[in-house]
Amino acid sequence: MTRTKVFVSYSRAEKAIRDEVLRALRTVPRISEVLWWDEEAIDIGAKFHPKIQQALEVSKIGIGLLSNHSFTSSRAPSRTQPC
Repeated sequence: MTRTKVFVSYSRAEKAIRDEVLRALRTVPRISEVLWWDEEAIDIGAKFHPKIQQALEVSKIGIGLLSNHSFTSSRAPSRTQPC
């Protein structure tokens, strides 16, 4: 049976928050085996968008870390704009 993958999405500006969340998640037994985030899964120089799309396709759970920066960044897609 395939393990459920957990995709963690965050803005680079929120790395400190991401680190706190990952530290808390890792207290759950065996969760490290299923966590996915870009810094660990994408090699330097690799095209990140296809890798993220591929990870999303195999993930059943998504954790999005959103902040003001997530919505105001020039790199934020228009679909993430606040309501």
